[in-house]
Amino acid sequence: MRASKLLCGLVLAAVIVGCQGVRLPYHHFMATNALGWTVTDTLRFAPVTVNSDGQYTITAGVRVDDRYAYRDLWLVVEHRCPEALQPAHRDTVHLILADSQGKWLTQGVVLHETNETVTTRALTTKDAHEFLVYHIMNDQSLVGVNEVGLKIE
Repeated sequence: MRASKLLCGLVLAAVIVGCQGVRLPYHHFMATNALGWTVTDTLRFAPVTVNSDGQYTITAGVRVDDRYAYRDLWLVVEHRCPEALQPAHRDTVHLILADSQGKWLTQGVVLHETNETVTTRALTTKDAHEFLVYHIMNDQSLVGVNEVGLKIE
């Protein structure tokens, strides 16, 4: 009787876990310098590993506060695979944060989060992937960018 209850519990747990869908292989935000995110402050997301070989969507996100002076933000997301001996792959992403009147496009009291799909890339389980993110705005130091994130799904 006790063994059958244990078996039923394990089956139920497996069904619950199995019905939750695929887990995200990676979703992480990194803080920037509170005094300003400078053009030379490259954020390094590594090592990133995936659960299975396949095509993955890479999304960049930012969390800004009211000190951020622009309505948009240009980022570069660089993908490297040091073991694969392949050249780095760079994508540019344009995040629109506010409308033409300066009104934030996202809800938020303290922080405003915006996410944008960067690209879809083939990633393999055998490689440790490295992603670098930096801004390419004309202003050398951006005040008000609190965190920059990367999601791979």
